[in-house]
Amino acid sequence: MRKDLVKGLTDEQIEKASRCHSEAELLALAKEEGVELTSEQLEAVSGGTCSPHQSFRTTACPRCGEQMQGEFVETTPGDGKYHFICRHCGFEWFEK
Repeated sequence: MRKDLVKGLTDEQIEKASRCHSEAELLALAKEEGVELTSEQLEAVSGGTCSPHQSFRTTACPRCGEQMQGEFVETTPGDGKYHFICRHCGFEWFEK
């Protein structure tokens, strides 16, 4: 999750948002938490914002089978891999 999009949210709110499975769930959570989303955040929720340096891959969680989308990350140049955190069971993993 991009740090600039979660600025001002508590760790608990970020954790709840990471468990949402759809745009509708995320918007309902924002309303429930009393969070006003910025126009950039709303655009990201609707799938409109993706920096040219971001890419995603969808796969099933190896623990529970839930379909998930992982973000491509590089901790050092050239070691790129996809980072996944299952919204269903919380399992975290990386894939090349």
